[in-house]
Amino acid sequence: MNKNLYMTCISSIILGLYIPNFMQFPVTLLIIGSFATYVGVNHKEFFGEKEK
Repeated sequence: MNKNLYMTCISSIILGLYIPNFMQFPVTLLIIGSFATYVGVNHKEFFGEKEK
């Protein structure tokens, strides 16, 4: 895991404290979706290589 991912998580949490209630659900879905996309693109970093 790299430093950018940690900075994204921290800034997302801080941003979540200041956004209005009606925006929290869409922003949460956006953050989860972007994290899932990041894991999907960099799956070798998270899960390693498959052994044959």
